This record gives sequence, C-alpha cells and structure tokens, in this order.
Amino acid sequence: RDYKWASNAQRSFAASVTAAGADLVIGHGSHMAQEIDIHNGRPLLHGIGNFVFNSNGRYGKIGVPPISIAAGLDLRADTTRLRLYPIHTDNRTNGFSGHPATEEEFADFYHTALLRTKDSAAFLKAVDPGQDDIGRYLSIDLDQRHRARVNRRHSGSGTSLTVWEEQPETIRFDRSLDSTAIMFERELAKRGASVDRLGTNFLIGESADGLAFATLSTSTNHTGVPGANAAKRKNVARTLLARAGVRVAEGQFFRSKDEFSEAVAFLERWGAVVVKPVDGNTGRGATVGVTDVEELRSAWGAAFAKTSTGVLVEEQFRGDDIRISVVAGVAYAANKRVPPHVMGDGTSTIRELINAKNDERYQNIHLHGKPITLTAFRLDRLEREGLTPLSVLPAGTTYIIDHKGNLATDAEPVDITDEIHPSYLRVAERAVRAFHSVDIAGVDFLGTDFSQPATADNHIVIEVNTMPDIGGHGSAIEGTPRNVVGPAVDSLLSSPRIGPFRPRIRKPDNPESPTSARLLAAEFAARGMTVDWITGTFFLATGDDSTHSVWGSCTGRTGQVAQLCSRRQAHAQALLQRAGIPTAEGRVYTVGEETAARTFAAGLGATTLRASDRALVDVDGTDSASFTVGWSQLEEPGQRFGISVSRRHEGTRLRLLVAHGRVITALTTGTAEPEDVLPHVDPSLRALAAAAAAAFPGLDLSEVTLTARYASRTAARGEVVVDQVLSGPDLVTHHVAAASRGEDIFQTIVDLHLGDESTAPELEFAWSEPTRQLSDHVRSAAEQATRHTRGFVRIFKRRLT
Repeated sequence: RDYKWASNAQRSFAASVTAAGADLVIGHGSHMAQEIDIHNGRPLLHGIGNFVFNSNGRYGKIGVPPISIAAGLDLRADTTRLRLYPIHTDNRTNGFSGHPATEEEFADFYHTALLRTKDSAAFLKAVDPGQDDIGRYLSIDLDQRHRARVNRRHSGSGTSLTVWEEQPETIRFDRSLDSTAIMFERELAKRGASVDRLGTNFLIGESADGLAFATLSTSTNHTGVPGANAAKRKNVARTLLARAGVRVAEGQFFRSKDEFSEAVAFLERWGAVVVKPVDGNTGRGATVGVTDVEELRSAWGAAFAKTSTGVLVEEQFRGDDIRISVVAGVAYAANKRVPPHVMGDGTSTIRELINAKNDERYQNIHLHGKPITLTAFRLDRLEREGLTPLSVLPAGTTYIIDHKGNLATDAEPVDITDEIHPSYLRVAERAVRAFHSVDIAGVDFLGTDFSQPATADNHIVIEVNTMPDIGGHGSAIEGTPRNVVGPAVDSLLSSPRIGPFRPRIRKPDNPESPTSARLLAAEFAARGMTVDWITGTFFLATGDDSTHSVWGSCTGRTGQVAQLCSRRQAHAQALLQRAGIPTAEGRVYTVGEETAARTFAAGLGATTLRASDRALVDVDGTDSASFTVGWSQLEEPGQRFGISVSRRHEGTRLRLLVAHGRVITALTTGTAEPEDVLPHVDPSLRALAAAAAAAFPGLDLSEVTLTARYASRTAARGEVVVDQVLSGPDLVTHHVAAASRGEDIFQTIVDLHLGDESTAPELEFAWSEPTRQLSDHVRSAAEQATRHTRGFVRIFKRRLT
C-alpha cells in the first residue's frame, strides 16, 4: 500500500510465504520503508520503498518517514549477509538526489523499525547496526539454514538441571511447551497419575485412585470461578482484600475514558500513580511511574485499550516488588521480581547488554520464552532519558528498562523466602483466603523493607493472581530454587471439601427481578446461611464454619479450568473426543478465517456455529448471506478462542441441565417458552449428557446441548451428537420450565452442592446398537472367538507332541 505501513494481511501473507519454504521476503512498491520482522528466524522486509519519490508531498501529508531501503545480499557457501542501507527519498527536499541516511535520520529509522517490528527481542538480536564507506546500514546474518541468529523461543529443545528437586536430574525439554506444565507432568508421574497433554499448557488425567483432574497453566479444577473472577477484577479484589484487613493502595476506579479530568485530579493529589486495566493480567496495559498529564494520557489510552470494564488509577507505592505463592492455604515461597535492567560496562550498547541478558535467559527452562523486549513505552522512556538502544552506558551505571516487576514483563526472579519476615507469609495466606475456593495463587506485594514485620505503613498488596507462574520459583536466578509445583500437585490430586449439608429451614424468598445469582442466594438463605453481596452477581453465603461463593451460576466448586475449556472451542472438542462423546463433524476457525470457514460450511449444508459461551447459531452453509449473518453474531466472542463450524445433526435438540452428575431438566429449543420434557427423555441421553459434563473436570453445573434423532429411544451410534457444553448457564429459564411440573431446581442444585447423596447419579453411558448392527457385532465377536479357540487348540496339540 502506497505510503502506508504494512497491513495485518500483508504481514500474514509474508509469514505464510516462509512457511511454504521461502528463506527471505523482500517487498517493494510501498514508496517507503515498511516494517522489518524476524519471523521464525526468517527476515521479512515488507516494503523497501523507492530510490526517489514523493508524489504531491504525501510523506508529510500522511505523516510517514521519507526513508526507503537499498538492500544488498552477500551470498556465500556457509552464510548469507543482508545489508539494508536506509536512504532519504523525499524529492521535494533532496532535489531528486537520494542520499544515505544521516546519523540523525538513521537513529530515527532504527527507532521506528524497532518500535514497529512484531518481535523486538528477535529484532534486537538479529539486526546489527553498522557503517561502511557507503553509509550506515542494518545487517542481518543468516546461517547455513538461511535463518537469522536469534533465540527461537517456542521451537527446538533445551537441557536443564532440575535444581528445584531434592535429587536434581539433567532433563531435555521441549521449548514449545510451558515450563510449569513440564514441572507438573514430572510431579504427577512421581505420584502415579496418568496424564494426557492437550496443547502446550493443558494437562488432563486421573490420579492413581481414579480421581479426574485438569490444569491449564496453574488454573485447576479446584480453582473456584467466583474467587478467580473476583481476583481478575481489581476493583472487586480491592474490596475483598480491604474487608480481610489486607493493606491495598489508595485508588480510584474509572468506567469511562471520558473521566480523564478526574484521573488528572487524582494524579495531582498523589504526584505519581499506577494506571492499569481493572480486568487485566500479566501486566498488560499497566503503566507504572506516571508523573505528568502527558504520561497519564498515554497510560490512560493503553489501559483502556486492554479492558472491557474500566481502569484503576492508584497511588504509586515505592518499594521492592515480591511475590509469595500460596498453595492450599499455605505460603511456600517468595520471589523478589527485579525489574528488567542492564548495567553498563563502558563499551557495550544498551542493545548489546539486552542481547547478552537474553542469551542467559534462553538457557533457563523457565525464562527461555520470556526475553527482555523494548515496547513503545520502554522506548519512550529511553528517549526521555536522552538514550537510545544504541547508546553506550558508562561502566557501573544501571538503567532500569521498566519499573514493572512481573515475570511476564521480563523481570528476574530472585528467591528471598528465607530473608523476608514470616509475617508477610501470613498476610499472603490471609489475602488468598479472602477470595475463597482458590487453591493456587500468587500474592504480589510492594514493601519498603521485607526483613521487618509487616505493618500498615511499610507494604501494600498489589493483587492476587489465580493463575500464578509458580514454576518461576524453581528457576530463580539467585537464591534457593523452590519446588512449589509439588505441593500444587498434592492439592490437585486431593478430594475437594464438600458441605457440611444444611437442609432448608424455611421457604426461600422470591426476588422481584430473578437472576441465577439471586435465586441461588435465596436458597442459601433459606438454609439459615448469611448472604453477603459483594457485587450484583457475586455473593458469599456463610454458615457454621463454611463459606460458599457464587458468581452468577458458578459456585466455588466450578473449576476455572472447566469454564475456560468450555469456552475454548478446540479444548472443548478435545475433551469431548477424549471421553468418547459423539460430536458433529466440524472445525475451529479464527475470526480472520471467515472465507475458509464459509467454504467449509458450504460443504456441510446445514451448519451450526458456536463461540465462547454464546448460544448456538444455526445457518444454511450453502447460503453465503445466511452464513455471514451468523458469523457476524459470533465475531466478538470468537476473537480470543475462535469459532466452531460443524454439521448440524438431524433430530430434536435439547438443553439438559446437569448438576453434579445428575440431569435435572431437559428443555426443548426453538420456542419462545421452552418446555421441560425430562420425564420423556430416554435415560441413555441423560447418561450421555452427564458423561459430556464429566469430560470437563470441575464442571459442577452445566448445560449440555445435544441433538438426538429419537429423544425417547435408547441412544445408538450415529443418532445423537453433543453440540455444546456450557458452564455458567442461565438457570432462570430452567427454573421456570421445571416449575411447571412441580420441580424446584434451586433446592436440588444447592442440596447437591452441599453434599446431598440421596439423588442417584445418572447411569454410566453406553451405546445401544441397532439390531442389525448389534447382530453383526455378535457374529464378528463369535468368529473372532472361534479363531482364537482354534489357535489355542493347535498350540496345545503341538506341546503335547
């Protein structure tokens, strides 16, 4: 595109060309130098521009740099060198005489190229600035395989000593896998568990005792959804922490971008603030050390770009950043997360110092995929300090690249478990207890002196993370490596605490505007429990020595990993197939693959689309307009985890509500007022729905949608498929339909939640074969048995002779 930066489609096409076998991609015709990417070690020059050009002063009008590139290739037997000479191509200022970039122009070009590249760590490593008698250049050396010499984060293998284990071993690990998942697999194997890996960080299996488990990173079937949701929403988390007596920073929550003037007033009050998305994680969209209005404006935009809920602005509490990891209520280890930094030696540039650190991190099993990067914010900080990546730091001078101390944002873990005062371990445990039903958590602190007892003035808790990177304790750069994964696996393989059971002592109240949460709250209250509302959808029900948390229709027994997998179409399909559950023919596509999805649907005919936790959308796959309308309904929820496109099965579609292995309603679909037809549904279909829910460990309450050719007959192969397993269903519709036949589903749900075993679970699912198919199976089995018998007779006779 003329005078434009490379589009996403252009960049995607260039990457696909390398996947087809190209070693180098050089584009031109854009009238300007476009981005330079290093993709899997292969240079992608999306556009090198022209030698002289500026039609109607377009450079200035559009606001793009008047720089193009002269590219030179030095081809040798064992190496290839690519040199890129930036040239000034604005004919309005150079009189149609392009010239090599000046020192200032080259510095601006390098800064812009680094700012706009896809992978700044790969760019820093592969692209080497230099100068010869022609002019200043960027050089990229390729090896014998025509790859740039970069640390390829997610491919190949490495070796590591398991220093976190009592008896360390040297192991070989796959760099494409999550290091914490590797540690989980080792610990599970030690305990005799069977494990299947479905992706880079998703594990599922059974303990030696047959107890099902699942982990996605460190989210497990014991990580309760209400606590996890509360921890994600920083305004809710602040409320719970403050109620538990845990010190948090002074802050203000902003729902709208239009409230910027109020944020400015908060900044003026405190002088330095932290700006972060209220529902963000791993430091994304967060900015630390904001001290003036322009910085606030930049941080404000970055935070709102990463949120759907709002932004939190807090006082900046200055101190050291540590994380304490808590498993099953016990604090096991503390890491000091040292913000990314480099120390000058008087000769090396900041770029070279970062590359040296990244080479060291690449050898660490936990940090190999987390290189130090230079984001737009970090480049801006450099510029404000009068520095560039090509500046040389004086010997002994430390430059802090970013004040955020988060492993996901390139911090360095240093173990300080034995150095901090034990009171901080107790604070961390109290902080996690405030969220209820959270089995694994990382508590982030800022403190002035962690060797001294915790007081109200010397520390704050920043957040509680319910998917913490506990593997980092095993690969601390300094201090004693700690095995936190071992206790996490012990917790994973334990049975959850249930109950104590409390019967109704009165009839529940009827809320004026019923919702799933309000009706569940009324049921808990009818058992003499105290209901404490935290938000409009989140409450705690307390009685005796137990507290139960509910968010919407998800309880503390709803595992976060189950909810995540039910929303991720590829994970959901993998779990159902692993459990032998029949599903329709289909594929999962990204939102950007609409054309391919439409072509696939055209071959299916009647098609069903699904994404995240949204209702199924049926379309005519042969009608492009019908498909487009359905696809557009799911584009927004399908952004993160894709849209499933599958053949629509013939038959009756039912929505079955499954609670703790029991089917309690079966609703018809396609009508404004669904009818509960559970008494007419064959037990085999009920068993199938229960088995589908059980395929997701930790899914206590779900809605299973299936389509059966004959709803009142025993299920046979080819006559039924499971369309969807939905966590957090809307219970009100099921409640209204079940009430028409005198059933109270909320009493049943809470009875089961509290451990009532009086209702028998569904039968174990098994196929019923059609008569002819069954007789064929019997005949085949008989023939096979006859062959085996004859074989045994022959062997026996030979031994006798």
